[in-house]
Amino acid sequence: MPEWAEIKEKARHAEYRRGEVPDGVLRLSIAADVQKQSIPYVIRGWGPRATSWLIDWGYLRGDTAETEVWDQLAELISTPIDGLPIHLTFVDSGFRPGKADTLPLNRVYEFCRRFPKRVRPTKGSSAPMRVPLLLSKIEVNRSGKAAKFGLDLVRLDTDHWKCWVHERLRWPPETPGSWQVPVGIDDDYCHQIVSEARVKSPTGRPEWIRRSKNNHFLDCEAMLAATSYLMNMQRVGMPRERETPARTNENPPPPNDVPPTHRPMPRAPRRIVRSGYLGV
Repeated sequence: MPEWAEIKEKARHAEYRRGEVPDGVLRLSIAADVQKQSIPYVIRGWGPRATSWLIDWGYLRGDTAETEVWDQLAELISTPIDGLPIHLTFVDSGFRPGKADTLPLNRVYEFCRRFPKRVRPTKGSSAPMRVPLLLSKIEVNRSGKAAKFGLDLVRLDTDHWKCWVHERLRWPPETPGSWQVPVGIDDDYCHQIVSEARVKSPTGRPEWIRRSKNNHFLDCEAMLAATSYLMNMQRVGMPRERETPARTNENPPPPNDVPPTHRPMPRAPRRIVRSGYLGV
């Protein structure tokens, strides 16, 4: 079980700062963990062999039963960072904002329908799954079959992806597939990443128990690990010499294609400019 001080020590030797996008990043993804009065989020960049860099994290404040905080999330996922668009976003649908009798529509699903190619709702499974990630249609047609253009729900094996995060955070930064964090990372983030411990239940199955109240960033990082799987980042090798055109938010590739193995010409890293509602 990793401790929060290990993450702080890892950050002390980092070569980039919060909000900067290292040259090795090929794609960006976001994970959002919906709560009643906020949407905690984490942004991570992905490179060859699913090497990853934490770019930013924080809270979007507001009643998630209302539309304002969802507009904030829409702005966040629609804003490129250092010229790179956000390629894929996972939004946890385990919590349903509002009461069903007063708010019939599901805010999470409604938001995902606004960005059908780039945003997917997720739901974690505490029971072991046959595969770590499974897509299924939410809507059905009159005959009871999955609707052709229905919303895809991404079901996640919680144990698999949280183990993935806790294992990778101990990998040396020079190792392909390493999980990296920036200089100046705050204690809140570090504590949340190790806020749960894996134990064996009486039935012999693995179970995650909370060590502290807030675990939102761990949930986000587990979802982000799953985004890399859906984007096939583990299949990306060393950069090629041949250049390919940059992608844009208006015409992104489908999430399950193999991404390019390079970025455009390197640029000096720039910091994310946050408006008031993005910080903790």
